[in-house]
Amino acid sequence: VLWWVGFFYFTALCVNIWNILNPWAFLFRLAELATRKSIQLTSYPTWLGYWPSFLFFLSFVWIELAWPHKETPATLATVIILYSLITWTGMTIYGKWSWLKYGECFSVVFTLIGSFSPIQICKTKGTLIIQPPAFGILGMREPSMGLVLITILLLAGLSFDGFMATEAWLQLKVYLLNVNAFGSILRKLHQTFGSLQPVLTTVGLALTLLLFLFTYILVCLLTKILINWTTAPPESEVSFQQLLKHFVMTLLPIAIAYHLAHYLSYLLIAGQLIIPLISDPYGLGWNIFNTNNYRIDIGIINSKSMWNITLASVIGGHILSMFLCHVRTNQIYISTNKTFIQLPMVILMILYTGASLWILAQPIVES
Repeated sequence: VLWWVGFFYFTALCVNIWNILNPWAFLFRLAELATRKSIQLTSYPTWLGYWPSFLFFLSFVWIELAWPHKETPATLATVIILYSLITWTGMTIYGKWSWLKYGECFSVVFTLIGSFSPIQICKTKGTLIIQPPAFGILGMREPSMGLVLITILLLAGLSFDGFMATEAWLQLKVYLLNVNAFGSILRKLHQTFGSLQPVLTTVGLALTLLLFLFTYILVCLLTKILINWTTAPPESEVSFQQLLKHFVMTLLPIAIAYHLAHYLSYLLIAGQLIIPLISDPYGLGWNIFNTNNYRIDIGIINSKSMWNITLASVIGGHILSMFLCHVRTNQIYISTNKTFIQLPMVILMILYTGASLWILAQPIVES
């Protein structure tokens, strides 16, 4: 609650300090200080790119949404220890900075999100740069395909998490369970996994990711067709792969806005659990700060206020994404019909914003 939701907000709306707080990097620095040398066995291979961080982030999203043991402390601790060992192994083999840049998925994701923040840390000069929100995205280089997939996964995971709270998802699951053609398959899956809930969630997440990916590919393909149709060579010689990389970051403001709208009430309500927890962090019956008896105030925010915040954040994110798309289009150096070739991306953003508002409205309407 406080990390993936609260720290996500802080990174997007204030400044990215994950490189300072990263516990794996901190402990690895201690090891390097103890050995008095930089630990690195070989250089990071170029062909590997961001693929390790994509696979780790995909695993994290699956754990968050589908894994039935995600709230069991012992099993969750086992996963954290396993990820820690993998991270330290990667740092040992390829070096600390290379693995943090390409392989450690949370460093990669928070770097993406941090590009939206109004405060940027200049690493070369060690100074802070103040700028309008989302302007840092314009300064990012064209990402590799691995980073494109991470961005699409961020969008898809957030949207599917919201969709699972709707009546439509419940009705879809009931329909699938009652289809006779799926009966034998579902029985085998139930016998294998003990429950169909994680199976259906996993399939839903996979299909959502593929839907988002294919939709984005289609939009970039239409953009490529419009560029070739409305401009003359050599200006129209923009590759399809370039377009895939060029526009994906313009969707980040919508993803951040959706994250803010979807999880805000969760942070404000479930986040209150930190108050009794600080008095008894290990469950030993302590009451250090006399907050053991604190009870959650579920009325800290009402539905009307939540909807106003949701509306403002999602529409604001959409406007920022439109602005970034316009600037990105100008950066392709096409002299004519810039507005026309933006049409596929504009339609995509409008549809995504409308779908986001519909998903966010469902639980409020049904309550």
